[in-house]
Amino acid sequence: MGQFQEKFQKIIKNILNKSGKDKILIVILTGVLLLIVTIPTKKSADIKSDTVTTEHTSTNYEEYIEDKLENILSKVDGVGKVKVVVTLKDTGEKIIAQDENNSSEDVSEIDSAGGTRTSKKNSTETTNIYYGGTSGDEPYVKNENMPEVEGVMIVAQGGGDGVIAANITSAVESLLGVPVHKIKVLKMS
Repeated sequence: MGQFQEKFQKIIKNILNKSGKDKILIVILTGVLLLIVTIPTKKSADIKSDTVTTEHTSTNYEEYIEDKLENILSKVDGVGKVKVVVTLKDTGEKIIAQDENNSSEDVSEIDSAGGTRTSKKNSTETTNIYYGGTSGDEPYVKNENMPEVEGVMIVAQGGGDGVIAANITSAVESLLGVPVHKIKVLKMS
């Protein structure tokens, strides 16, 4: 972890030594990289799934995004001190792995007149997959979808400057995919 922090500090120093357009581009690209690293990947599987919402994940995720945005935005020239508030649309969901058993049966009947009738019977049975956890059996989570960001409010010392506010809005839009009308930048008193 120490090497990562040293590399991150070198990157930030390089950003601060660049011209205005280069800084904005680098900040946006760094943000996109951070967003890509934090979003879990979906793995395809032949296992059917069931979803369960999770309350604790959303609070941690909300705080995580706020901290990351505050950290990166405070390093941008002219922004100054920053406080970020993020609201989430939902609480995210955990997709529980399920085992699926399919069976089919073909039945042929001959009636008294010599006619033949064939019928098919298909059935599917699914069960959740569990593993032994610390508090007994826990469901096996095959994928976790993080909560969707609904809106962002940024209070920054440089928030009163139109160019800086536009740059902050653009960066947040790029990082989180939140529409511009759901991002508000205000000047810190």
